[in-house]
Amino acid sequence: MKGTVVMVNHLLSVTTIILAFSLVSARADTYTYDADFAIGTDTVTGVITTDSDSGYLTSSDIKSWSFQLDSSNGFSSTGSNPVLVISGADALSATSTSLVFEVSGSNEILFCEGGEPGSCQVGGYILKLESTGSGTVLEGYCCSHPGDASLAGDSPTLSSVQIATAAPAATPVPAALPLFASGLGALGLFGWRRKRKAALAA
Repeated sequence: MKGTVVMVNHLLSVTTIILAFSLVSARADTYTYDADFAIGTDTVTGVITTDSDSGYLTSSDIKSWSFQLDSSNGFSSTGSNPVLVISGADALSATSTSLVFEVSGSNEILFCEGGEPGSCQVGGYILKLESTGSGTVLEGYCCSHPGDASLAGDSPTLSSVQIATAAPAATPVPAALPLFASGLGALGLFGWRRKRKAALAA
């Protein structure tokens, strides 16, 4: 009887430790943002995944990206020859709710697939957010011909551009939850065996 109680206590302790560890390890290490902003009269949509949701981000903080230009032309970081350039230490800022392009100095963010960052090659795509001396230039290119812009806009009065908002976070299921359930089942089994032995001994 005493041995059974000790074993049950050990099982409870181990299960509690495993569950607590799994809850800590289940915290997100990537953050997903839904892109949705205007260039001229058109809209750019997509998804950006980062490794941080606070402070200024660099190119290495962007884990993946994908965009739709003009609601039909799609390109992404998994496409042919993808390039991401973030110029300026404060060009892209992240919060728990949004990603913002900061318009100051010579800040620039450039997403490109299928071509060189500085030129629009046939079959390539370019999405550019640029801070210039005259304001902010937002451009999107679907390059059926070099230099052919499918989207273009110039917004000289902007001080910042919110390019994405945080996607709803899914609640993760702890990896040790099945173990916890097994532990509860084992406790029930121990209790049943103890009652059965007591009944046989009576």
